[in-house]
Amino acid sequence: MYIILMKEKIVSFLHDLIKFVAARHEPGYQFKLAQYRKAIMAVQQYPNDITNKNKLKQALLTQFKNPATILKKIENFMNKSKTENLSQKINTTREDVIADLTKVVGIGPVKAASFFNTHGIKSVRNLKMRTDILTKQQN
Repeated sequence: MYIILMKEKIVSFLHDLIKFVAARHEPGYQFKLAQYRKAIMAVQQYPNDITNKNKLKQALLTQFKNPATILKKIENFMNKSKTENLSQKINTTREDVIADLTKVVGIGPVKAASFFNTHGIKSVRNLKMRTDILTKQQN
């Protein structure tokens, strides 16, 4: 049971990472998405139990020639170091931010997208701090 949960946790983490990277649209994001999908496939198709780093590396070697980078990301997740706030970051996807901003009177989807894209506004709280870009109705 524990081993199956370990595989499920890794796959769940990689799915969350895909959502996070896809929402940010940084340069080269499509290559990262492809790598994370390959890692998911490697973990799911690995026939043995993944109980330690070496077994995880063996699983990743079925899809990667050098799995060092993806292995490091998964290790960081397992150690809860750099990826603790990933779920918070995922909640600030473009669509979620636009949906929240459109709840403000006088802001439609186009203006909300503009605030997100050009001004980096990621919440209503951020928007309240930037009164210089709001109209009287929106303020």
